[in-house]
Amino acid sequence: MPDLSLQDMLKIMDVAREMRQDREMVLEELSHEERVSRLRERLLASTELTGETATPEEVDAAIELYFDNLHTFREPQFGLQVLLAHLYIRRWKLLISGTLLLALGSSLWWLFLAPHAPLSSETQRAAVLRHQQDELARLSTSALEWASEPAVRQQINQLTDEARLALGQSNTSAFDAAQRELSDLAQQLQATYEVRIVQSGQSAARRDFTDDSGTRVSGYYVIVEAVTPDGQRVSLPIRDRETGNTSHLATWGEQVPEAVYNRLKADKLADGVLDEHLFARKERGHLDWNMQLPGADGQPLKRGGQIASW
Repeated sequence: MPDLSLQDMLKIMDVAREMRQDREMVLEELSHEERVSRLRERLLASTELTGETATPEEVDAAIELYFDNLHTFREPQFGLQVLLAHLYIRRWKLLISGTLLLALGSSLWWLFLAPHAPLSSETQRAAVLRHQQDELARLSTSALEWASEPAVRQQINQLTDEARLALGQSNTSAFDAAQRELSDLAQQLQATYEVRIVQSGQSAARRDFTDDSGTRVSGYYVIVEAVTPDGQRVSLPIRDRETGNTSHLATWGEQVPEAVYNRLKADKLADGVLDEHLFARKERGHLDWNMQLPGADGQPLKRGGQIASW
């Protein structure tokens, strides 16, 4: 061990004493129950020395009150330093929250506000417009593929141009009307069926007068229905000449000359069965019927008016 001066020895002893005191303080702080016990003993001893009277319960209550008020907290006055301290303590929460808000804001901007945002109103309108244009092109192409007559092809092109013009003008009602008419036209071109005079029940109807309101017109009619090659009945758009209304009907009346009406009536009364029951044929690719029922001159009739009730 090296030789130490008196001054060095005193410094070492001071350090050792400080370490011992610190150790005792730590041990004392760690042993709260021991501190309470010592304080209780001292208080009881002091009451004996001063001649005062205090019960152990009163001493315990005083000790508990002492420790309850030993440490107090007072909120510091708010200022820049306090604000910075709060921000520093919550730095990670603020960083995570800010990141999430930034991500949310970026997503909303990309979805709704960007030049080509997928959910913006302009993008949605453009998508609807493209869909309408594609549907129109599909209908027009389909109708043109089935059309067999130049006049019908011209009608299809005219309806297509009207629908495109309505789209360009954002006229939804006009576009829907032109598209609906084009769709009906395409369906009519694809259809093939026979128009037959019905055998069971009433096969003909006779209008002998015109009423005052003009809703019943004199004339002679056969009651017909449209039947596909596989025997299915077809509902067709029929315009009633007496009311002017158009509706889809499976059975309706077709106007014929009086001579044809009388001939069919005699045929039906003879044996209850119509030998002439084929009125017309509708061929695929055509709109007009190929009339089959002959007139008084032996030539196929020309189609007249229709009625929806009789």
